[in-house]
Amino acid sequence: MRTQDKVKSSAGDRGLQQLWQEERSAGERSTLETLDLRGEIIANMGEGVCLVTVGNERIVFANPSLERMLGYGPGELVGHFAPQVMMPDDPTPAEQAAREEARKCLQKQGNCTYEGRRLRRDGTTIWCRTTTTTFEHPRYGEVWVAVQQDITEEHRAREVAAELERAKSEFLSSISHELRTPLTSILGYAALLREDSEGIPEAGDYIDVIERNASRQLRLVEDLLSIARIQAGEFEVHRCPVDLAEVVRLGVEAMRPAAKEAGLRLESDCVPPARVLGDADRLDQVLANLLSNAIKFTPRNGRMTVRLRTTPEEAILTVTDTGPGIQPQERARLFERLFRGEDVKRLQVSGAGLGLAIARSIIEAHEGTIQARTDPDCGGATFELTLPLLEAE
Repeated sequence: MRTQDKVKSSAGDRGLQQLWQEERSAGERSTLETLDLRGEIIANMGEGVCLVTVGNERIVFANPSLERMLGYGPGELVGHFAPQVMMPDDPTPAEQAAREEARKCLQKQGNCTYEGRRLRRDGTTIWCRTTTTTFEHPRYGEVWVAVQQDITEEHRAREVAAELERAKSEFLSSISHELRTPLTSILGYAALLREDSEGIPEAGDYIDVIERNASRQLRLVEDLLSIARIQAGEFEVHRCPVDLAEVVRLGVEAMRPAAKEAGLRLESDCVPPARVLGDADRLDQVLANLLSNAIKFTPRNGRMTVRLRTTPEEAILTVTDTGPGIQPQERARLFERLFRGEDVKRLQVSGAGLGLAIARSIIEAHEGTIQARTDPDCGGATFELTLPLLEAE
């Protein structure tokens, strides 16, 4: 190669190198500007933010909000081992489990959110909701970016609400037990009176009134007890293989006298067998609640229909009536405890609004679903529940 060509080639290489260096410098300046902008945003955030190195868990940055939240001065958190200055020395088993779960989630997914106590410089603790994300920092390498929100007041309010709920459940359970004993006694003595009332005019009618009202109050007490057990996590469901078709047949027959007294037709269409893993008594309780509601809301000479069908995977039970149906705006709250809709008040229907809440808890305990709907053309209410079928042996 001639000397002139070598000079041109060398000059060209130097030009490309210079251009590359300029582009790299421009890229670095852009990155630094981006980091500076992010840093300014983070520094002015209301939530506490810190960067912790993944390798040795050292704090390399803490914004002013976190410093104020934990009682430190500017820059005093930097360099410290994060767990030592932020985590209390007496974690509860629940807190330890939450931390371990958060760490596993962070390693697996690269981000996590959990709640726990944070240690302040003066030794007191606050509750924080922490959202952590893994990030590759150009200076520190792999870091965790932890955004922390002080939720101490929110946590305290939740604890107070939970304590009130526990106290209410205990009260419901206590008062229900106190009421159930005398009501059972009243029903027992009413039965004895009936045996000895032959020949006494109108005695049978009076005893009917006693039994009817005592039975209604006893059902309310039983519902209160069920709600109290559900809230306390003590609601027991003893599941074993049962034929749902037989449970439904017996339940329908048990409710037929009440339907007849109300002037209603009670029809059933059940295709046996429908073997499910269930508690027959609890499933009967669900059907009784649904049919009792239908009797209350269906006008005289109306009709109630109970249908049971199966698919390859599940049993589907529907209870349909020819009553006023369900208001669209009330459907979402229908299974809430103590909820009473406008039709209940307008028609002066008796009940405390517990039956559907109990029914939902029972069906969910059976790994099933329950929902309600109204046919816009025909009206009336339809309750549909599904339960998984047992596999054929």
